[in-house]
Amino acid sequence: SIGLIFLMSNFVLLLSAQEQQGQACPSSFQCGSLGLLSYPFTTDFQPHCGLCAINCTEPEKTIRLGRHGPWYNLNYSFSDDKVFLVDDWSLFHAVNPDMCNVFGEGFRLPRSSSISFTVLIIETMWRCPNGTRLSPENENNNTLRRIIGCGRFNVYHSHDSEFIVPNNTKCSRIQYPKALVLEVTSECSRCTTEGGRCQDLSNGEFKCDDKKKGRRKLRQILGFGILGGSIIFIFLVLVFSYINKKIKSRSPPFASRNISDEHTKTDLAMSKIYFSVPVFSYNELEMATNNFDPTMELGEGGFATVYYGKLTDGREVAVKRLHEKNYKQLQQFMNEIEILTCLRHQNLVSFYGCSSWHSQELLLVYEYVCNGTIADHLYGDQAKCGILTWPVRMSIAIETARALSYLHASGIIHRDVKSKNILVDSKFGVKVADFGLSRLCPMAATHISTIPQGTPGYLDPEYHQCYQLTDKSDVYSFGVVLV
Repeated sequence: SIGLIFLMSNFVLLLSAQEQQGQACPSSFQCGSLGLLSYPFTTDFQPHCGLCAINCTEPEKTIRLGRHGPWYNLNYSFSDDKVFLVDDWSLFHAVNPDMCNVFGEGFRLPRSSSISFTVLIIETMWRCPNGTRLSPENENNNTLRRIIGCGRFNVYHSHDSEFIVPNNTKCSRIQYPKALVLEVTSECSRCTTEGGRCQDLSNGEFKCDDKKKGRRKLRQILGFGILGGSIIFIFLVLVFSYINKKIKSRSPPFASRNISDEHTKTDLAMSKIYFSVPVFSYNELEMATNNFDPTMELGEGGFATVYYGKLTDGREVAVKRLHEKNYKQLQQFMNEIEILTCLRHQNLVSFYGCSSWHSQELLLVYEYVCNGTIADHLYGDQAKCGILTWPVRMSIAIETARALSYLHASGIIHRDVKSKNILVDSKFGVKVADFGLSRLCPMAATHISTIPQGTPGYLDPEYHQCYQLTDKSDVYSFGVVLV
C-alpha cells in the first residue's frame, strides 16, 4: 500500500541521514599550526560536530566554548594538543554584542565527560538594570566602568577587587572566567588514539564509539533490499528535497560576530599592559642580560635561574628565567604574577613586569637588590666576621616579620621562607623575595589543603603530616631562619 511504501521510504531516509551525519562529522580535522584535532573540538563551519568550535582559517586561532558561549583566544597548546590555554582579553577592548547573551542568560562552561576546565583568572563584574543610578562618587573616581550596554541592562567592571555594589541598586554579580586551561580527558584521548570517537551520553557518562564498518554496511544492504526498485525513486526525491533544503537554510554560523580581533591585539601590543603590569619583550630582556650570560647569574633554584640585567632606561633588574615552558611552569608563572600585582611593601621585593606567555621563555623582572641574601652573609661568599652584628640581625628579623605580617594580612602564605629568599640592600634593609610557591588564602578559611611544598629543613612538620597549609607554616619557617 501507499502508506507502507511511505513508512519504508522514511526508514531508508533515516538510515541515509545517519550515514550523511557520520560523513558530515569527520573523526578528525586539520587546524593549521595546531595539527590534527578531533572531538570534542570541531570547526566553526560544523558546530554541531563537537562541544568547542575552533576557527582554523585565521593565523590567530580562536575557540568558542559551548554552542552559544563567548569566543576566546587560543594562545598555547601542550602535550600533543590535548591541553590548551585560552583567554578573552577582548572583553575590555571592544563592545561585543554576543556577550549580551552571555551576561543576560548567565555564562556556564560546557559540561562534558570528554573535557575539563581549570580557571586561571576569574573576573568579577556587575549586571545592573538599565536606568540604575549608581553613586556619583563611584563614577567620578572611576571605581566602576561600564564595558557593555545591552539594552535592558548594563555591565560594569571595577578595578578594585573588593568593591561591592550597594544592595539597593538591584545589581547582580557575574563571575566570568577570563583565562582558563582546557584539557581533553584521558578517556577521550585514549579513545581517539585507538581510532574511536568520543561521545557524551544523556546521563553524563562517557562512551567511545568505534563505528564498525560492517554494521553500517549491513544496515545499508538491509534497507535497500526491503524497499526494492520501486521505492528508490521516492527515496531519491526525498533525499534531493532534503539536500536542497539544507543548502538553502545554511548560513554562515557566526556572521553576526562583530569583534575586531586585529584591533584588540594591536591595542594590547601598543599599550604594553598585561595583568596591569608592563610587558617586556624577550629580545629586550635577552639584551639586558647579555644573552643570559652565565657570569651575570645571581642564583639558581629548582624552577628558575636569576640573572643580573640592565634595561635600556638604566634600571638595574633581576630577571628570573623559568627552566622550562610547560603547564606546571605556566601555572607557577601565572600564580606569581597574580600575587605580586597586589603587593606593595617596603620589605618586599618590587615587581617590575614580565614577558608575555606567548614568548619563547617565561621571564619575570624584579628590582635588583645589590647586597645578596642572608644566606650569603651567614655562610656564603660574603660571610665575614663582625658584619652581621646583633643590632643588624635584630633589624633584619623585625623587618622580615613585618613583611610576613603584611602578607598574612593580605591573605597570602609565602610557603618558602628561608635565608636564601631574604635579600638585603647596601644598608641591610630586608627585601623578601621568591613567591613562586605562594598561595592565596581566602580570609574566612582556616587553612588550605594542598600537597606540601617548600625547602626541607624549613618545612612545617604539621603541614607535612596533615597537608593543611596555614600562616603558621610561614611562622615556623621564619623561626628556623632565626635559629
